Amino acid sequence: MMSIPLRRIAAALFVLVLTVPVAASATQVQYLPVETLGSESPVVVRGKVTGVRSYWNDARTRILTETTVRVSDRYKGAPAGELKIVQMGGELDGVRMTVAGSLEWVQGEDVVLFLQDSLPGRYRVAGFSQGKFGVQTDPDTGEEFVEQAGFSDVEMVGAARGIAPARLSLDRLIARALPEIQLEEE
Repeated sequence: MMSIPLRRIAAALFVLVLTVPVAASATQVQYLPVETLGSESPVVVRGKVTGVRSYWNDARTRILTETTVRVSDRYKGAPAGELKIVQMGGELDGVRMTVAGSLEWVQGEDVVLFLQDSLPGRYRVAGFSQGKFGVQTDPDTGEEFVEQAGFSDVEMVGAARGIAPARLSLDRLIARALPEIQLEEE
């Protein structure tokens, strides 16, 4: 019987490992058009971010971030007053926990949110962060526009290649997402 030296076997295995393709690791999220966000979100609001705080879960194994939003316009299913949105990730006690696709929140920012139930008394942004739109006002015309939050570290499945965050008029966003809503003219 023929004996193969152990070094040859180890070298052959090393070459084999180097030539086998390795799948890239990325967070994949199903792309949701605004029409789907509207139909699948029980709560749709516009408001201003009034607070952002990070905290440990009860077991001190995860950092969560809670964002408080003062509601100015209720388009679908929202109580008046303030809403609390929770997401994984944040920074606390010198520890930073990062989750791909997590949203950044800025005190005072004006947002339109498509929300789903999360922890008791709290919501999460629908579509793994796709349901957050920042609101800006055109300084020349006064028209309000929304732009969907950007997605870094996330691969959007089912979206056209190179999809960029959409910029729409606020009225157009609501008309597409919630066709049953008639916005009142001021």
